[in-house]
Amino acid sequence: MTGQRSAPDRLVVPLVAGMAAWGAGLVFHRAFGYGPLLLPLAVAAFVPPLCLALCAVRRRLPPVECTVPGSAVLGLLVCALTLFGDGGGTGWSPWSAVGAAAEAAPRGWIRLLGHGLPAPATPRLLCFPFLMTWFAALLGTEAALRLRAGGIACLPSVSLLIIGVAWCVPGEGSALPQAVVVTAAAGALLALPHADRAPGDAIAPATRRPMSRRALTAGVWTTSVATAATAVTWSVPWPAQSEGYDVRRHVTAPVHTSTSVDPLAQLAHWRRSPGTPLFSARGPATERWRLCALTVFDGQRWAPEGTFAPTGGLVPAGAESRARTQRTVRHRVVLSGLDGGFLPVPAEPVRVSGPAVAISPRDGAVLVTRPSGRGTSYFVDSAPRTTPPPVERPGLRVATAGRAGPAAGALPPGAPGALRELTRPSAADTDAGSDGPYARAAVIATRLREGYTHVPDAPGVTTYGGVARFLAERQGPASVFGAAFVLAARQSGLPARLVVGFAPGASGGGAREHRTVEVTGRDARVWGEVYFENVGWLPFDPVPGAGKPRSVDVRPSATPERPTPSPSPTRPSAAHAPSPSPESASSPRRATPRALASDPSTWLLPLSLTLFGLLFLTRALRLTVLPVLRERAARRAALPSDRVRGAWDSAVRRLGHCGVEVPSSASVTDVGRLLAQAAGTGSEAAASGLARAAQRALYGEPGPSGSGRTPCVGAEEADRAWDLGDRLAKGLRRRSGLGGSPWWPLVVPGPLLSAWRGARTKARESREKARESQGADEADTSRRSRTP
Repeated sequence: MTGQRSAPDRLVVPLVAGMAAWGAGLVFHRAFGYGPLLLPLAVAAFVPPLCLALCAVRRRLPPVECTVPGSAVLGLLVCALTLFGDGGGTGWSPWSAVGAAAEAAPRGWIRLLGHGLPAPATPRLLCFPFLMTWFAALLGTEAALRLRAGGIACLPSVSLLIIGVAWCVPGEGSALPQAVVVTAAAGALLALPHADRAPGDAIAPATRRPMSRRALTAGVWTTSVATAATAVTWSVPWPAQSEGYDVRRHVTAPVHTSTSVDPLAQLAHWRRSPGTPLFSARGPATERWRLCALTVFDGQRWAPEGTFAPTGGLVPAGAESRARTQRTVRHRVVLSGLDGGFLPVPAEPVRVSGPAVAISPRDGAVLVTRPSGRGTSYFVDSAPRTTPPPVERPGLRVATAGRAGPAAGALPPGAPGALRELTRPSAADTDAGSDGPYARAAVIATRLREGYTHVPDAPGVTTYGGVARFLAERQGPASVFGAAFVLAARQSGLPARLVVGFAPGASGGGAREHRTVEVTGRDARVWGEVYFENVGWLPFDPVPGAGKPRSVDVRPSATPERPTPSPSPTRPSAAHAPSPSPESASSPRRATPRALASDPSTWLLPLSLTLFGLLFLTRALRLTVLPVLRERAARRAALPSDRVRGAWDSAVRRLGHCGVEVPSSASVTDVGRLLAQAAGTGSEAAASGLARAAQRALYGEPGPSGSGRTPCVGAEEADRAWDLGDRLAKGLRRRSGLGGSPWWPLVVPGPLLSAWRGARTKARESREKARESQGADEADTSRRSRTP
């Protein structure tokens, strides 16, 4: 067994491990800023090391299966008191604070991934970096105190630094200061003196080699940590350089929203009531307000693309391709008669402030996560839309499917054949050179406006069958005009989508600068948009002015159409509702933090399973990993006596795995006899040799350098002790078989396992004695037969 650290070392080592965890945890400043993190992460980084340092005052730490689960429970309590001190906004209560922390802890990592950056500094989001810092400090201190291994003590903090960088890639700022702090702390952990020699001892010639080896190990670990931190800091491309890799592209936290209406059905309802006020907007004049973009079409229904995620009101940069470097303008919107979950925003929103919202990362559509009614107000910051001048439009290029989204160019099988009339180039278009992408989209919109009649009161069915009937009758409502334009554009190779929104200036009222504009049902519009490279989505209006319906008698369309009832404005549409998350689907009525905290059934079982799994994992590490690490450390100990003691401890531990009970009063010689019996024939010499070396190492004079005394155990004898121990280990494994595996204590209770191993040992000894007795009888019989 290695020596113990001095009292200052037992305090300095935990503090250095806590400093490494604190520096690594501050990498989350790229998501929250430094202000909300400094104090909570300081508590998380230094409380576990100080608690373990107090336990180490007795010069012996409790078992790891007690300290790790106990520290986990303590971490949850400290997190509840530090971050959820107000009970989640419902008044301070210990029970509500602990309940809110227990509910937020398992889902903190996915919540942070689902939020845009910078993220709001709410307790539910801060609990993830708090607990990660807590466990990094705990595991680093455990490794430093139990294993005396500074390199292993650095790994939790380095892992936390890498996780923080990956979780905060879209954020602003650099992780270089945190990498420097972690590297400095790692170097300090590696440079702290071990207890294998006193700090004041002189370096004798026999100990120079181990010391130089330790210094070399410290240098290698420090260089590796610095290289890894530098590589992580500089190789990950930040948004200022390029788009780079973002884990949020693969993990999305969908939310359950309150929308249950079809935007196309809402459009028809608003057009039938043109004087109904919907909302008012105060701010600079805006030509179009977008309610939602419908990109996904399966032949029957239109729906938004992707899922909706809480981003703290920030519209992800990928939602619209236009750069956000230009100035933004602000509008204040007050809802009056607008129902449903979608909120109207300008063409290029940047941030929405006010109610809790979820935003589509693909198209920037905004949904309220809680029901909104008359009088709900919010602010929206947006970038002014700039349209390319007419001279540049012929040179616009179509963007790839990856930029516009895979659904923007998808056309399901069964498209009406009449769409080819809208996309077929005419002789006039060919002569005019109208073969570019923008010109093709403009020709489709012009043919719809000039060759078809807009009948606002006509039933609008935007399925394949409804569009086929519209093209045959050449009249219909605005929603079918928009659907026909999008389908024709996709058929001609253009990525397009259907947009429902409002155009306040198109109804005759005008939208003057910095005045309040009342938007009514008369302003509701539908239009199509086509995506162009380096420009983004450009609108095309295919709907003409209202005309008189014509009485037509057309033959049935070649495309079969099933009777589809006209959707009601208040009828739920599963295609337009985003997928509920597992937490919202399992508990749809959990609306407030008080309900979450006061119902233990929502978090008690997951918390119990988590603690049980943590206990099982720590016990598995203690029984399988820690012995291996301790054996490696004992093989490399600086003093030969420590190496001999390590070989003896390893042999005694394997003896226990074989089911041999070692009495507490047994001497070293007695334990050597037990080793010889358990290892089998031919191991007596190895067992007695190891026992003699252990006797001198345990009770002889260690002979420290500078004392003038000769050590009782030399380096060669220490190496020979490990050779003897390895020979005994092979014999013990061969004799014990499957019963000697260190995994059995994980699944079999201790008394039952001891009884089973003891019974196997006794049965093996009985068989060996029976064989010996039988061999002796046969030898005696043979000798008698040869005697005359």
